[in-house]
Amino acid sequence: MIVVLAECLPLRPPAEGSAANYVFWIRHSCMLLFMLLGTMMQAKAWVPGLPLSGRRLLGFAVGCSAVATVLDVLVAELWVFPIPFMVVLGAPPAVILMMFTIWCVLGRDALHDIPDRAFYLRRFFQLLAVQASLTTIYPAYRALFLAAPSYIRQLLMVLLPVLDLALKNVLAACGSHLEDRLPEVIVFTVDVFDALYAVLCMRSDNSFVLVGVTATMNALTMSLTLQDMHRLSGAARENSTVKERRQGYAMEMLVMATLRLLQTPEQLDPSELRGIRLLSGAQHKLSDASTTLLDALAARAVYNNDRRTSTTMSMTQLKDRYASVAMDEAILTDDSDITARPSRLRTPLRRCCYASKVDPVGGTRKSTQLTTPLHGRLGNMSVASVNTQALGTGGVDLKSVGRAPCPAAMAVPPLQPYTSEAQGASTRRDIAANQLHRQNTRVVRQTLQLLFNNEYLGLTAYTQCVVPVIYIGYMACLKNMPNRKYYADSRVVEDAQLFTDRIRLISVLAGLQLASLLVLHTFVTRHFAVSTLYQVAFVLETQATLVQSKVTSWLIFSVAFPLEHYGEFSGRNGVNPAV
Repeated sequence: MIVVLAECLPLRPPAEGSAANYVFWIRHSCMLLFMLLGTMMQAKAWVPGLPLSGRRLLGFAVGCSAVATVLDVLVAELWVFPIPFMVVLGAPPAVILMMFTIWCVLGRDALHDIPDRAFYLRRFFQLLAVQASLTTIYPAYRALFLAAPSYIRQLLMVLLPVLDLALKNVLAACGSHLEDRLPEVIVFTVDVFDALYAVLCMRSDNSFVLVGVTATMNALTMSLTLQDMHRLSGAARENSTVKERRQGYAMEMLVMATLRLLQTPEQLDPSELRGIRLLSGAQHKLSDASTTLLDALAARAVYNNDRRTSTTMSMTQLKDRYASVAMDEAILTDDSDITARPSRLRTPLRRCCYASKVDPVGGTRKSTQLTTPLHGRLGNMSVASVNTQALGTGGVDLKSVGRAPCPAAMAVPPLQPYTSEAQGASTRRDIAANQLHRQNTRVVRQTLQLLFNNEYLGLTAYTQCVVPVIYIGYMACLKNMPNRKYYADSRVVEDAQLFTDRIRLISVLAGLQLASLLVLHTFVTRHFAVSTLYQVAFVLETQATLVQSKVTSWLIFSVAFPLEHYGEFSGRNGVNPAV
């Protein structure tokens, strides 16, 4: 909408000079305002404790965009208009001006109060530098695409995912501390640029072969990611199947089972609990029941309760964080022999273990009972109450476990407390308990990684589907705007046949990407029991401000800035006012 409204402002030919194009400078100031506003929104989200309210954000953006526009006008009056590479060369001074203004207004004391300020500020500027590099890399890629012959263009479209992968790795390395917010940062930066410039390349070359190449490469990338998801979630899926056979009323979904495990941390490996973060990097609106549950889990002090992290991970650590691919122990079922049975069977203690489902941690019996049904949404979880009964060390209260009365003919002498057989059984129970806890922890970690990958893959498919649709709407509006003649490839919009061909081409691409998104959702729902569309909707709702600011900024740069008024490198179309 912002880009379309900007096209409603009537422009004058660049040859008439800077003064005659005062409407262009108003347009440029508005575009710069929204881009600076998006940059400061990212700073507020990525630097915890930065005292930037909504009014301050708007005030900084308006002031800095106005000052930067005045400086551009002075350069145009003193040198040449249009200014060569005005967008690329004018962005760094605008960002520096914005940072200097924030530092002057907030003061040094406010910045010094930010915890780990050096780390967060350094990471913010690194992420900002990577994003700024995309504004040079992708235009250079398109220039190379336009200069290449038709058979080379197909090869360049094949290489586009390789370029995206390299940029995503760099962005992930710089933003590894963002953790669960990383998919939004990567997808709505690299993937939006990828989809936009793929569409721009197709606008310049009316070839359905390019559509097929793009859709095939996207489908291939999705298939490889799904294969990794299947490989990395083996333990979680198998454990979900076992638990479904064991307790079919509550374990029919993978996420449900994982939520119950998280609600009973004593069922997990205590050495790995600190690696599981309890709180998200950003606060979400939760129900009272969910807030109570999180407070109860935080009070146990077993999980990582830090909302923010100032630690970084290498790409290898980031990829292998949850990659416990193979299970070195068999999954425990009801038919598994937890304590290997010796020749003399059926001691009273062993009968207790078989009569009741025992979690053999210190000889305790756990009975889990749901107070209310679990729901699919993370914000509507119910707490599982765990009741523990001690079995005793020497004698066993068999009534507490509901043991059937033993006939007189089969009476067994009382179990001695310190026999070698009892010690061996205790050792085997400890081994089985450790194995069960490691297995449960592996299930939790793999499920978290599965949800992370599914969110990233769903956002990627959503972006590849939505961006072509947005561009089709923009082209339909631009066709009726007087400013269309100032774009380099204006004949595509002015010629009715060319316009229809391009719309048909991009519509086919959008349809293929929509089908890919629906296939992904169906496959993941049936195979992993999680909803891709739900996770996509969750990100779009909870991170709407950051998503909209990024998409708006990249649309402005890719679509609204390629005007004649922004100049060329040689400056041959410029008008020097001094001549």
